[in-house]
Amino acid sequence: MSSKGQVVGGAAINAAKSHCKRGHLLAGDNLVQASLKRGQRVCRTCQHATAARRYAMNQRAAAVTGLTITEYLDMYGHAASTAALIVGGGAEGL
Repeated sequence: MSSKGQVVGGAAINAAKSHCKRGHLLAGDNLVQASLKRGQRVCRTCQHATAARRYAMNQRAAAVTGLTITEYLDMYGHAASTAALIVGGGAEGL
């Protein structure tokens, strides 16, 4: 508790943040609108980079298995951890 009797917790700490953990501004067009409706602020730049890494990993896994990307995703889904196991890399950072 603060000296004024107010609870200081995660929500208040996160609401005060102006940048994401990678240094991108958490404001304006860099916020994912769907997350705002849920009361969250998600960095669009980071979300895009994560999706691009996941897609690239899935493409490599599809190539290793001899499937098209569509066939691979239909069979295994979008899980980066599955793709990482297939291509022999780690799923860290996804």
